[in-house]
Amino acid sequence: MFDLNIDSVDVTLSLKRWLDGKGLIEDAVVRGVRGVVDRRNVFWDPENPLDPALFRHEAQVGDFELESLQLEDVLVTVYQPGDFRPYTSSIFRADIRTFRNRWLFYDFLCAENVVGQFDNCLFSLHKPQSIGRTNEKDLKDGDWARMSRIRIDGVNVDHLQNSTTMEGPISWITSGKVDAVLDIKFPRDPQEELPFNAILEEIADAISTSLNPDTARIPGQRELAKPALSVPLDQDEEEREEDFKPKVVIDLDLRFRDLKAAVPIFPSDLSYVNYALVRPIVAFMNANRTLVPIHCRIVKELSDFDGAWTMWETGLLDEISVKTYEAMAYHVSQSHMNRQRMKAVSLWSLQRTASAVMSALRTVTDPMSSHLKEAYVNGQTQAGLYEAIPLIPAM
Repeated sequence: MFDLNIDSVDVTLSLKRWLDGKGLIEDAVVRGVRGVVDRRNVFWDPENPLDPALFRHEAQVGDFELESLQLEDVLVTVYQPGDFRPYTSSIFRADIRTFRNRWLFYDFLCAENVVGQFDNCLFSLHKPQSIGRTNEKDLKDGDWARMSRIRIDGVNVDHLQNSTTMEGPISWITSGKVDAVLDIKFPRDPQEELPFNAILEEIADAISTSLNPDTARIPGQRELAKPALSVPLDQDEEEREEDFKPKVVIDLDLRFRDLKAAVPIFPSDLSYVNYALVRPIVAFMNANRTLVPIHCRIVKELSDFDGAWTMWETGLLDEISVKTYEAMAYHVSQSHMNRQRMKAVSLWSLQRTASAVMSALRTVTDPMSSHLKEAYVNGQTQAGLYEAIPLIPAM
């Protein structure tokens, strides 16, 4: 349910677009939005989980397709289901070049820039920059039509818990905050034909790239002393990335801070999780509660964004939870194997050291025994030499 008040709306009408079935409005500028977004009537049945793909909106003739949308001074109060605390969400300014009813969430991610606040946490959406290289040069390979970066700091973990299932490590966290940076690469339209000038520019950029080394983009967060937790790509994911279908690639950098985790009470919450790794993962989060960095990559087909109006409808939140579990499980399992190897090596070293120490103590306490042992060994050696000498019988 929505209850919104708008100060002013400036629109540009186009009869031609309306006749083409794209809606009557061509451009819109919305300023001064206040109101309430109430979702408390939404019911979630854990026994019958919902498929996000079933809630995507089908395209119809007459759906709006704006050439540009500009938002200013937007502030709404959001009420979530399940007695979740109300919070505010605001957009200070947003410049969206294309805004379509069919690709609502996708076009929002492709915005020129968005600056706002989510539950008193600043967020921004912009193009990533690099020193010595412009954004156009970043797209010189021709595989990506656009790149965007979303950054938000200090979000309470309960927002992730409220949007994901109860089957992953995010649901085991009782308190904490997360800093997130998402680098998103959008595919180029396969039906879009590049003009001749763009082809010449790509050839020139390829020549300049071969002469000058590439410059990495400025990272979204500070560099870490140790690498973030990640899981290596399996063969299926590599084949999926090499597929020719248009895909959206998301490089996700999560940094959990001030974590507190607990083992779930009900075993039904652990459907896809290995029971043997639950306690080590919870212990790892509690031992490293100051900072738990996780880096992962999510590859989504472009068709998953068709008709999606929210992140939940694309299935991104569940994949983030799965990737978080895989990274932690891989790190914990590798650490367990390393500890087993170190334990075996340490035990062998301890046995060798103890044997050497005992030998030294026996030598110090009873020096005659070592001399007698040495004489005995020498005697046995000489006896062996005498036996080896052939005896010649007397004539």
